Amino acid sequence: MITFLVSAMLLAIPAPVQDSLQSTQNKGESKQGPVTFSDSIGPILKENCSPCHFKGGKVYEEYPFDKYETARVLGKRLNSRLKGENADSVLRWIETGSPDKKENVARKP
Repeated sequence: MITFLVSAMLLAIPAPVQDSLQSTQNKGESKQGPVTFSDSIGPILKENCSPCHFKGGKVYEEYPFDKYETARVLGKRLNSRLKGENADSVLRWIETGSPDKKENVARKP
């Protein structure tokens, strides 16, 4: 009976909320696999930090966010303006060694 009630309650929760609940349960895991600069962090930065930190932007010369090395060195400081899932992705990226591409992700023995 309890299982039925819990299932019924989950069906009543809108899909975006269910996704949010599920993502907090699987902290550190990404549905698409490992978090990498090229597949995850770069696009987040492009979406949230353009135009200033990209070619032609006023701080591009000092902090070029399209460069892996800049993001790796800045690490958690990237989260100064990122919030929610984007900030969580940056933290997961750092915790997993800040890989650039999927080929560079350390394999667990």
